[in-house]
Amino acid sequence: MKQTRRKRPNSSAGSVRFYCEHCGKEVDSKDILCPHCGKVFSSVKCPKCHHSGRQSSFSNGCPVCGYTGTAEKAAPQVPLNTTHIRLPKRKEASFFALFLVMIIIFTVFAGLYFKP
Repeated sequence: MKQTRRKRPNSSAGSVRFYCEHCGKEVDSKDILCPHCGKVFSSVKCPKCHHSGRQSSFSNGCPVCGYTGTAEKAAPQVPLNTTHIRLPKRKEASFFALFLVMIIIFTVFAGLYFKP
């Protein structure tokens, strides 16, 4: 099976980023194998038309469809639900803590009362 790198747009400039098609992690455009999963790259694959070719032929975008990655916009960020739900206190934990405090108090008073 032929391993390829997918290119994705770089948010800061018009250049493209390369990602391992197998593990999805970012790789350098000059890498010949993925430093994360170890798979060997044989070509670059356009995410729009799926054309595969050498990295050098993609320097100005996809040679078939012209995709450069600059026209696509990132998906909007959806804010996470920030409401905090207070979990109910566990009765067992409260009972155990109260019992432990009572034992400690009893031991202290017993030691003071029953001095030899």
